[in-house]
Amino acid sequence: MATAMRNSIPEDELFSREFEPERASWSSVESLLALLIDEVRNLTWVQVQSRSDSKVPRPEPVRRPGASRRKPARVLNLDIVRTLDPRLRDVPDEDVQDVLDRMTGRGNG
Repeated sequence: MATAMRNSIPEDELFSREFEPERASWSSVESLLALLIDEVRNLTWVQVQSRSDSKVPRPEPVRRPGASRRKPARVLNLDIVRTLDPRLRDVPDEDVQDVLDRMTGRGNG
């Protein structure tokens, strides 16, 4: 049945759906497969990053239907970090920034 449905779609529309996955609908199997691919990429990145002297860029996630190409980055300022971790409330800004950089993978340590 899936083959018949696929064959009924005009070639130009089929072509555009294959290269723009966010326009096509996905089954739960396809969603789980995308999640699995993302997790394998992330685990590979962690392994490579832990053995590298330089910063390795994070892998891009598989595009999902209805999702924008990129999520805007969340910005954490030092006040938010201090609110999230009360142990840092009396710590100087430079030390809090060092902790934040290490947590986000931006630091050298």
